[in-house]
Amino acid sequence: MPLRVTAAAVAAIGLGAVVAPAAAEDVLVRDREGRPIKFEIEAPGVDVRPYARILRRAVHGPEISRLTVRIMRLSDVQRICDDGQSNGCYFSGERRGLIVVPAGSADEVRHVLLHEYAHHIDAFRGGTREAREPNGTWRWWVARGMGKRLRAGTVAQDYSLGWSRSVAEVFAEDYVRMNGLRAYTIPWLRPPSRSVLTALHEDITGRDKLPDVAPFARKPAGTSPAVGRRIVRKGALRSQSTGAVAFTLRRSERLVSVFADLTAGTREVDARAALRCEGAPLAAASANARGRISLQQPDVGPGDCNLVLANLGPTAAYSVTITVEPLYLNDPGAN
Repeated sequence: MPLRVTAAAVAAIGLGAVVAPAAAEDVLVRDREGRPIKFEIEAPGVDVRPYARILRRAVHGPEISRLTVRIMRLSDVQRICDDGQSNGCYFSGERRGLIVVPAGSADEVRHVLLHEYAHHIDAFRGGTREAREPNGTWRWWVARGMGKRLRAGTVAQDYSLGWSRSVAEVFAEDYVRMNGLRAYTIPWLRPPSRSVLTALHEDITGRDKLPDVAPFARKPAGTSPAVGRRIVRKGALRSQSTGAVAFTLRRSERLVSVFADLTAGTREVDARAALRCEGAPLAAASANARGRISLQQPDVGPGDCNLVLANLGPTAAYSVTITVEPLYLNDPGAN
């Protein structure tokens, strides 16, 4: 059965209050920026790689280096999380946060791990002055209208109105949706709009997200590239306009490389490219002085992706090449 996303224990406690058994195995992995993520494995036969992959791919910032993820048997998780039913919980201390999740497959733990990681962002990156913690992040707070909802009594900063009326839980489920999962467990509230997700993304990364736009051209059959194959698009892009190349990755752990070349005669090019997969922004880069954009993103797929090219300067001719390769050299399988 899928894991039930449960209320997080967002309590200002020291991590020592949840003592790990001496037999726990500590594993340290790094995200794509080299920041450490600490795992404590307390269940037999756990492969930490799926958990690490979920967090690497999730939208996050430097707060991830202040996190410990403890993986336990489900019965132990329910004991630690107090209520005998929870499938995950979060504790915040002054210097670190602790996520407790059960051993399971990536599909089983993805929602709960992302949900609890949102509580970690809330604890270490929250920023609105309108209300005490937990309060999400400040752009998200404004975009979601949480101040009005709080004053109207439709949400609370505790669980006095029920789990789904907690500000912390709405924030966590909005974060899960931003990372591409469709399940949304707040029954009384519509899922977050694009503007809400953009605000949340900017809060966490500090970077603007380019919009979804129509493709440059109708996607012909067979443009989902096989491993080592390329998609090439050429044409002209008007000033202050955007276009996109859509493609599908059928397998995980792909390396996606993008090269774009723009020319505007003697005038200076001002352009930006952004890669998105399954609704989540993955990488972005701006044109250099010669009008060239290059970006590379490992550990992509499976899913529907697009490359958005925004021309912020004069009308320019463009050439875009997208190459997909296996992340590991000994993986010859088709894309």
